[in-house]
Amino acid sequence: MSNAFRIFKMNVISTFKLNFITKNTSKKERAKAILMLALILYALGAFGFTSALNYQFMAEALKPLGLMIFIPVMAMISSVMISFITTIYKANGYLFSPKDYDLLTSMPIKSKDILIAKMLMLLLTNYLFIFIAYIPGVIVYAMHETVSVWYYLANFIIMIFIPLIPMVLGSILSYFITRISTKFKRNQLVLTILVLAMFVLIMIGSFAYTQFLEIITQNSGTILDQIKWIYFPAFLLVKTLLEADIFAFLAFLALSLIIFAAAVWIINQKYQSINAKLKERFQSSNYKLEELHVTSTLKAIFKKDVKRYFGSTIYFINTAFGMVILLIVTIASMFTGLDVLSTMIGMDLSNLPIYEIIVIMFVMINSLSSTTSPSISLEGKYMWIMKSMPIDPKTIYKSKLLLNLLVLVPIEIVCAIVLGIVFSFTLPQTLLLMFITVVYAFAISVGGLLINILKPVFQWEQEVTVVKQSMSVLFAMLYGVAMAVVPILIYNEANITNTPIYILVVGLMVAMLTAVMYGWIMTRGVKRFYEFS
Repeated sequence: MSNAFRIFKMNVISTFKLNFITKNTSKKERAKAILMLALILYALGAFGFTSALNYQFMAEALKPLGLMIFIPVMAMISSVMISFITTIYKANGYLFSPKDYDLLTSMPIKSKDILIAKMLMLLLTNYLFIFIAYIPGVIVYAMHETVSVWYYLANFIIMIFIPLIPMVLGSILSYFITRISTKFKRNQLVLTILVLAMFVLIMIGSFAYTQFLEIITQNSGTILDQIKWIYFPAFLLVKTLLEADIFAFLAFLALSLIIFAAAVWIINQKYQSINAKLKERFQSSNYKLEELHVTSTLKAIFKKDVKRYFGSTIYFINTAFGMVILLIVTIASMFTGLDVLSTMIGMDLSNLPIYEIIVIMFVMINSLSSTTSPSISLEGKYMWIMKSMPIDPKTIYKSKLLLNLLVLVPIEIVCAIVLGIVFSFTLPQTLLLMFITVVYAFAISVGGLLINILKPVFQWEQEVTVVKQSMSVLFAMLYGVAMAVVPILIYNEANITNTPIYILVVGLMVAMLTAVMYGWIMTRGVKRFYEFS
């Protein structure tokens, strides 16, 4: 067991870069680590505050009806869903088939200790997200209702046990998704599609938030009775908080602990064979050497980048999900008009200028869809190979940019045309929407690449470190949000009335800024390439 905690400790230190803060490292590295940790804490606080506002909105609607008990219930269900999704997302490549599995098994360490360490790390990750989903609901409920010390004590213990069951379910689903994908030739692509489909279904369900709140207010008694059939632990929570039922409280703890312990025991029995099976790959039994084709250097590198992109579930999901949302909104708008946008934003848009809203939606989605911000870092330990080959760095940079444009531009052009037809935009309006969309696609692509050239990270063990936790991705996101928000603020504060002219001017200014950044990449960026280490 001591080995399990040692592995867990090393994983925590590595993930949060605590060694750069506590050890005798350079001031620059220590400052970067402290900044990253501070930004993580800030992000958690910001999401927690947003979560509290949502619960407050629910409380204002439910309190007059005497249905405040649904606040902690919704907090629990939200926490369960977050834990479930997080586990699906992280289990493959961490709990199952971890990159350091071969290294750990080569040491005198029991597989049980490896499994426990991985489970603990997965639990810690879940707790970070549950903290911002569950605690705000508990606080909002206490602000509106009279509660005792038992309420706080029970909720603290309940929060510790909440992720256990969804972690088990998410791990099982993640295993089967990965296992199914290994049966196909392009197994990583299949895995990406399956995970994306799962997230899309969950996202579509979340769009029904407003309707769900209306159902609650109209059928409170029926829903309370049905909760025990939908998710029995939530029913035990209601009994614990509403009736101070100690037996329901203990039943919740026992149920969660038994299911979790049983799952760990079962997985441990087959942990080595599970990881062996998940490393299986499809191999063609009738391989034949066919005619070889010569292609340009740019095309060859671009094909490699495309395969890498669609073969990495984490990379694809984090950078293409905005386009998935855009597609869903576009398709739904064909049948519901503004209703789908109103549901997403949580406010009535029928009296607002729809053209401006569509433009803002395209710009904001663009700002969160940069494939270039981690693209240089993802070369990792193979960067020296790229540097040693007779390839112009400009060609490598152009390939990274083309990939981002491939992900963004075709989908956005089609969606712009469809939405222009759905909402009866004029031809000039539709063309202007396409223009500003393409301009921002170039701006996000070029800006993300420039930032990654300045802030590359080549020493990493898991892709998630680069794709989600690196400084370049964070700065690229801030850059994208600033590019979207600043023109919107100027538009509102200056009371601009000629919207088309303003959009055209903003587009031209962004295009000029993009041209300047592109020029830097093709000159100073090339010199920077040879300094990578």
